[in-house]
Amino acid sequence: MRKVPGKPGGKTWTFVPKAYGNDQEPEPVTITIQTPTEGARREMYFAIDAEASRLAAGGTAPTHARAMAGLTIPVLTCVAGVANYTGAGGEAITTAADLLEHGEDLIIAETVNAIMGRGGLGEDEKKSSGSPSGSTSAVITPFDGTAGTVVSGASPASEAAA
Repeated sequence: MRKVPGKPGGKTWTFVPKAYGNDQEPEPVTITIQTPTEGARREMYFAIDAEASRLAAGGTAPTHARAMAGLTIPVLTCVAGVANYTGAGGEAITTAADLLEHGEDLIIAETVNAIMGRGGLGEDEKKSSGSPSGSTSAVITPFDGTAGTVVSGASPASEAAA
């Protein structure tokens, strides 16, 4: 019998983003996430895709605000709380809305990846994998608004085509 991987929908769990070395801090930013059901996850994917298609069809140039717009749906739907995070102006970041308004882009993006990626494996699904497979973890480079901060490299799609 097949079991859907990941945490069950509705389960609340804590996520610690790694961006900016947050996971190495004595009091790291923690995000409380309520795992979406598979149906809710599909609705989020379709909403994000529909917005991207709408922008592309209209010939609208991508902007930072439009790129971040696709991240708002999962954050507002699934972030139940934020701890140990303060905005640049000293404002406490404790809610999903606060995170979107005052949080750093990489923290938000990493949170969305955790939400949309089924929230990791459940304890009963974790296995010891032995030696590493040779893959490396992604390097996250903060974007400072210049073209030089974009890290080039092979994507999974380009590797498959090669």
